Amino acid sequence: MRPRRRKLRDWHRSKKSLLRAPLTEEQVREFEAAWKIELPPEYRAFLLTVGDGGPGPYYGILPLERGALALPEPELDEPCPLTPDLELEPGNWMRQLGLGPDDNPYRGLLAVSSCGCTYWCTLVVSGPARGRICYINEVVDCEAPYFPEDEDFLTWYERWLDELESGADMGWFGFGAKGDESRLRTVLVANPSAVGRRDATFSLAKRSRLSIDSVRALDRASREDPAPSVRASAVHALRRVRFGLVRATLKATLDDPSPVVRAATLSVLGPHRRVVGDEPFVAQLASDDESVVEAAVFSLLRGSTHHLHAEFAKLLEHSNPRIRTNGAYALVSRRERERTCIVRGNLNYAIAAVRRARRVPGLGLLRRWFRRARY
Repeated sequence: MRPRRRKLRDWHRSKKSLLRAPLTEEQVREFEAAWKIELPPEYRAFLLTVGDGGPGPYYGILPLERGALALPEPELDEPCPLTPDLELEPGNWMRQLGLGPDDNPYRGLLAVSSCGCTYWCTLVVSGPARGRICYINEVVDCEAPYFPEDEDFLTWYERWLDELESGADMGWFGFGAKGDESRLRTVLVANPSAVGRRDATFSLAKRSRLSIDSVRALDRASREDPAPSVRASAVHALRRVRFGLVRATLKATLDDPSPVVRAATLSVLGPHRRVVGDEPFVAQLASDDESVVEAAVFSLLRGSTHHLHAEFAKLLEHSNPRIRTNGAYALVSRRERERTCIVRGNLNYAIAAVRRARRVPGLGLLRRWFRRARY
């Protein structure tokens, strides 16, 4: 472990990054005694020899004391019910674990980084998965918790350094498979697990450049993989490729039987609406799947829509309330859409921003709308 800690210190010194001072052994022991836990050795070593927070994934590594209090109802000494081997379903994962609405599914977790909004990178400090990084959303009825492949905190942090230095896309760091392009391509082609193949496509999509072999593998996966989630992820990855090379593939995936794949295709085609025309998007407005309709609407809203009002008006009669909402959203003017998004769509977030933040982009606009809006 010592060479790994030296590598981290040397990197931060070379970049002149603003690491907080390391903690002393006495400070760490006091924290452990107060919370009745023993910190995982890799994270403990980071605090003692590298620093108590500083540059890191997303919004940086939190100081130890702040991380302990970041999550609501922190229970660090209680065993965490989450483990990497569980295949949890979004929206239903608490019931899969046998937990009720009043149970705390995030006991035994220490926040180490904020991903923004209600998302956190946490470290399991109690329970079977002790030492592993786990990504969570405070809103428990949304995404299920996610465990990156990294086996401990230092491996996860070193992966961030490696990807940062390589020029990879750092958005949603930690998701996807690890390895170089050749290994990821092998996983995509040969891994029997759909989850493994999907993670490989996610990681390939984050690379700054793709070889022609990887483009061909993604092209094939987007059309032929048996799992819809893999096909959709491969379509998203093709966003990184010059449009002329994948236009024929995207035309084929637009007829995919899975709505997940069709929605992914529409989102990739959106920036190229001038090239492909309105027809592919308008045709998908007749879908009964809300994700497909939403992707079609937002792709069409990238440009002029005054000639499409009749098509959008048809959505107002749909039985699905989400699709009716998309129709109404598409019919209002651009200025009205901005007001709708701020005052209604993100009301709770906007109110919190006005109350707590001192410097928020558009804060004056938010305050003006709040004074004029009636709830």
